[in-house]
Amino acid sequence: MLCSAGGVGEARVLGALPPLPVDFPFWPTVDDVVAQCRRRYGLSVVVLRMLTVPGTVNGMDGPVSYLAQLAEPVADGPTHGDGGTTDDGGVTGPTAGLLQPWAPGAGSPDPLSPQPNRARYAEPGGPQADLHWADAALAGLGRARTGEPTQLRTWNLSSIWSVPTAAGPVWLKAMPAFLVVEAPLLVWLADLDAANRSPGDQPPVASVLVAEPGRQLLADVPGQDHYGAGSEVTGEAVELLVQLQVAAAARVDELARFGVLDRRAEAATAAIVAVHERYRDVLGDDDNRAMDDLVASLPARFAAAAASGLPDTLVHGDFHPGNVRGMPGRLRLLDWGDAVVAHPVLDLIRLLGASPDEDAGRLTRLWARAFQRHLPGSDPTAALRPLQPVAELLGAVTYRRFLDHIEPDEHPYHLDDPLTCLRAAVSAAQPSPD
Repeated sequence: MLCSAGGVGEARVLGALPPLPVDFPFWPTVDDVVAQCRRRYGLSVVVLRMLTVPGTVNGMDGPVSYLAQLAEPVADGPTHGDGGTTDDGGVTGPTAGLLQPWAPGAGSPDPLSPQPNRARYAEPGGPQADLHWADAALAGLGRARTGEPTQLRTWNLSSIWSVPTAAGPVWLKAMPAFLVVEAPLLVWLADLDAANRSPGDQPPVASVLVAEPGRQLLADVPGQDHYGAGSEVTGEAVELLVQLQVAAAARVDELARFGVLDRRAEAATAAIVAVHERYRDVLGDDDNRAMDDLVASLPARFAAAAASGLPDTLVHGDFHPGNVRGMPGRLRLLDWGDAVVAHPVLDLIRLLGASPDEDAGRLTRLWARAFQRHLPGSDPTAALRPLQPVAELLGAVTYRRFLDHIEPDEHPYHLDDPLTCLRAAVSAAQPSPD
């Protein structure tokens, strides 16, 4: 669905383009969508947000519609006729005849109607405002942009662009208001790690060049994201994370000022009880009884985890191979927006759930040994089984928080997740067959 250029109150709905096939199935990744509009229709667009996704949820595969804002036509022309724009921001040429009106039955009658939970970068003109901010920030660094920025991703949790400069690309990342913790936390983590680095070494997190609430420019991290990587990569990432967490444990009280949420025993229990109550009418009687029993067991579970000898500390919150980027020996840990204060075994549990099953034993041993080098006499794996269901419960808390802070059109990304996590917690709490 295209809208014209301009900010909130200025842009107008133009109509919908025919379906575009794209190869990559993850809905927030939109560079293919932008490229297809350019190749097929000669249109330069910026994707603002998802509108509808009939019949599927959780961000993968199937048909999805987006709201995209029209920018300038592409000089080299399209594959399917010459696109362009009129003086008032409409579409000219054969492309104009392809546009279909937005049917009220297909979603919101007006995709531009105000929504209080809409991210700033999902509003008309929002991405352009972020790019103008980035240009000014780069100029202040003496590092002007040298080409057109590339939109990589946009969804309810972030907007990411690659911006070329003479000194190499930088990342522009914008976040919604409820996830502005990352930039100050990255600066804090870099300072925390400084004592463990040799002069000239980079910290194990992305470097913040400039930031303000909701926006940040990050130095490029050469290499690749390691989705699907095995323990040869994630084992190194575990070492980096544990080193940060041991150092953070002594300064954990500082984290509240950045907005890092408390998920230690008392606060976690209150949040878990609250999310269960919200889904009690949806869960069946058996699941509710099992959930009540699980909640009653939380004090003993947290006590067993504390007896492992590991302190509560900064927990990444979404520690999986895709949030590890770079090359061996130069890895960085990305995306700290979900960070909390909690028991560090939660990060191991998240990693194991996203790694090949055959790597589970090796990763667990690497993680335990890394902590034992810093905390002799500890028994890190003693926390693993007691907190396995707690990790699922806290997943339900996290996803419910997302749903409470994002606009309804983008709920399909997370709609089933809280209930799925609650049921997974019940399953994880069942006695092991061995």
